[in-house]
Amino acid sequence: MQFRATGKSRAGIAAVVCAVFLAGCGGSGSGSSSSQSSAPSSEESVSSGQTVSLSWLAPGQRINGEQLSYINDIDGYIVLYGQDPANLEQQVVVECNSLNCGYDIQDLAPGTWYFAVQTVDSNGLISAPSQPVSRAI
Repeated sequence: MQFRATGKSRAGIAAVVCAVFLAGCGGSGSGSSSSQSSAPSSEESVSSGQTVSLSWLAPGQRINGEQLSYINDIDGYIVLYGQDPANLEQQVVVECNSLNCGYDIQDLAPGTWYFAVQTVDSNGLISAPSQPVSRAI
């Protein structure tokens, strides 16, 4: 199933993630939080190769406060990534119907990479991206 990231969502899509965690690749991570969307953070983990493991919790409500069910209301996520936090030019669609979701991004070149997540609901609405988190490889 392919989704298109438009950069803007129609009214009322949920905050993207409750948390985003990065692991692997060594280096330092950083993140910031936003009262409206996500509270990304990073976590150090020993790993070999150039892979970053992302994980997040499904949002529980839309921006307008309406309850959101990860089983019935969320079709998946779009993980955006790149080496410029203002231009996350690469993306992958992740299908996940559970509270805890994740994805491994492999074969990343050395440097600092930035990652954000968007939620896609069952109506095809796409949330704004979460605040990016970073990982140095």
